[in-house]
Amino acid sequence: MDSAPGRRRRRVRHVFGEHLLWGVDQDVGVLGFEGEVQIEPGERVLEFADRLATTVAPGDAQRMQERQFDRPVLGEQGGGVLAARDGGEEFEQPADIVLLCAYAINNVHLMLLSGVGEPYDPVAQKGVIGKNYCYQTGAGATLFFEGRHFNPFMSAGGSNATIDDFNINGDFDRGKHGFVGGYNVAGGFNTALPIGYRPVPRGTPQWGKAWKAATAKWYQTAMNIGASGSVMANRYNYYDLDPTYRNAFGQPLMRMTFDYKENEHKIGQHAAQVINDIAKSMNPTRLNEATVRTRWTVVPYQSTHNTGGTIMGANPRDSALNKYLQSWDCHNLFVVGANVFPHNASYNPTGPVGALAYWTADAVKNRYFKDPGPLVPA
Repeated sequence: MDSAPGRRRRRVRHVFGEHLLWGVDQDVGVLGFEGEVQIEPGERVLEFADRLATTVAPGDAQRMQERQFDRPVLGEQGGGVLAARDGGEEFEQPADIVLLCAYAINNVHLMLLSGVGEPYDPVAQKGVIGKNYCYQTGAGATLFFEGRHFNPFMSAGGSNATIDDFNINGDFDRGKHGFVGGYNVAGGFNTALPIGYRPVPRGTPQWGKAWKAATAKWYQTAMNIGASGSVMANRYNYYDLDPTYRNAFGQPLMRMTFDYKENEHKIGQHAAQVINDIAKSMNPTRLNEATVRTRWTVVPYQSTHNTGGTIMGANPRDSALNKYLQSWDCHNLFVVGANVFPHNASYNPTGPVGALAYWTADAVKNRYFKDPGPLVPA
């Protein structure tokens, strides 16, 4: 890949471990390996990275730490990662294997910029990079009880009480409700901080004396019941490169096209009804009933559980990666994150992301290093 116009390219060899990792933006994690490397039995990832760190030329370490990751530079027989710093200087780190381990959205952007794999076209329904973007749907109610105190400042996500009757329960007949997938229902609190969490009944003024009085009255005496629902892939929900807007490197920003479809509407309707039935049975003093999310909006905050964009699958026609999260098009590239899931289940994807990271690391260590090449025949 050629250097961008007006930018100087420097090849920095043998810059591993902390020197490479420190230079990467918080939202982007890339580790490049060059030559023969071995992970020792029982060795932790950070210990492995530190052991690979080598002496670099004066100034190189500082320059690498000041840089921002730009894009992967990849080819069938090798490649590396490309970085840039203010002033236009580029650094290329050669590598025999590249792992993209950023946040899910960033991984997709990096893949679109790299040119590896065919970008998804929703009209022709061809291509794999950017397809199957999925989010989560749901509904929530707030219950207010005079005379009860819940101490929400002592909360944690794991302290919620959750039911799976409408999620993994095989006896729940979704057919008569017209949707596939499911949702879980949870009651309690999740990081209900005193400033960020200010529950008030609907109809309360949004500011002023009455709002302050309601905030003081109900902070301790309110609780939530919410549902987190699955989202199925849809041909019109996807990522692509924006034709207009560009980043500081002069590259296209990534664009996300997404909205809830009929399946999500039906899940939301069912979830809202269940939540409201449970809430009313508890006889709250006041109740903000659950409503259906009919249109997606980035405001207010809902979750950061984004999936899809470089999905794994059984063949390169339908997916970007094989079951080891290895690119079908470039065998020395592995992509790890929630971007590999073909849809979004009702639960958060964090646990499976960690499991797949271990799965991929084992395949890289015990199979790829010994015989570099595709781990699954195309």
